[in-house]
Amino acid sequence: MHYPLFQAALGHGAGHVPGQDLWFHARYAFYAKFCAVTVLTEEGRQSFARHLDNVRKIAKPVETLAQSQATPQGMTVLDVSHFGKPTKRLDLLHQSFAQVQPLVPGARLVIVGDYNWLHDHYLQRTTAIDPKRLSCAGRSRNVADYYAPTAVFALTSEIKGQPMVLLEAALHGVPQVAFDLPGLSDQVIDGETGYLVPFGDTESLAVRLCELLQNPTRARAMGRAARDFVGQAFAVDKIVQDWRDLIDEIDAKGRLSTIREPIPDLPLKTAAKPPHDAFWDGYWQKALRHADSELDPKISFLVPVHGTENLLGRCLDSIRPTSVGALQSRSSTRTVPSTV
Repeated sequence: MHYPLFQAALGHGAGHVPGQDLWFHARYAFYAKFCAVTVLTEEGRQSFARHLDNVRKIAKPVETLAQSQATPQGMTVLDVSHFGKPTKRLDLLHQSFAQVQPLVPGARLVIVGDYNWLHDHYLQRTTAIDPKRLSCAGRSRNVADYYAPTAVFALTSEIKGQPMVLLEAALHGVPQVAFDLPGLSDQVIDGETGYLVPFGDTESLAVRLCELLQNPTRARAMGRAARDFVGQAFAVDKIVQDWRDLIDEIDAKGRLSTIREPIPDLPLKTAAKPPHDAFWDGYWQKALRHADSELDPKISFLVPVHGTENLLGRCLDSIRPTSVGALQSRSSTRTVPSTV
């Protein structure tokens, strides 16, 4: 998993917060103890590879192509978002659509997701969007129904890795316009399946939205290209093969990197290691030497969570689906307590 702000903070950490650099590098030292570390995007792989030599990119798959296909005859811009999360940057979405409004008289903005009346009306007033041109549907179990009449999908979030909403839009044949954040170029081919514009440039975003709203032929062509691209690049069979290739490589080498010596301790002279760290040090040293048959599996999944602990069970279930039963026979699953 790739967090752009994690990397940005590392780049600006020197002298900014006492001990911050040491904290970041301690995290990398921990990641280096694993046989392999996987990230979702190529940009994430390149970023982590500056510090680690055991990194591979394996994306999240999409299960199947959508049955319904968009028919962008209308003038609908769709965003699947959340009014309660500031990082979704609905303020930038409203600013962009306010610039579209006078140029495309029939354009409508539809937002699906958790709704906040006060936030919505504040944004309407500050951007002068005509309330008749905006529809906030709230949370929905049938989001697929909103893709069918959509001409273009807009994403204005400021933090992303591999947003599934872009893949969902593509599977429904909807072109996407988004800010160019780390990782998004893996999902949107600029100029072919959609457009990526500089972050915060609401004028450029509005120009691209207008282009697709006013040219349904272009929107349909880009939507078909998006569907074909995502259907191949993120297919379950492809991602399963990526995992099999990774496991085969680990089976052959013991770990991906050439480093098999213990990782030197960082100079944390004033910080005592908590008991669970001491346990894991011994555990991984034995695992690297294959010294204990009870230490199987060779592959562990580290799932960092904060504020989404209720989804951890679903996350763990997702890495052992029936569609990859062949992988289960080659590994076992063990749950260990952790504190986040």
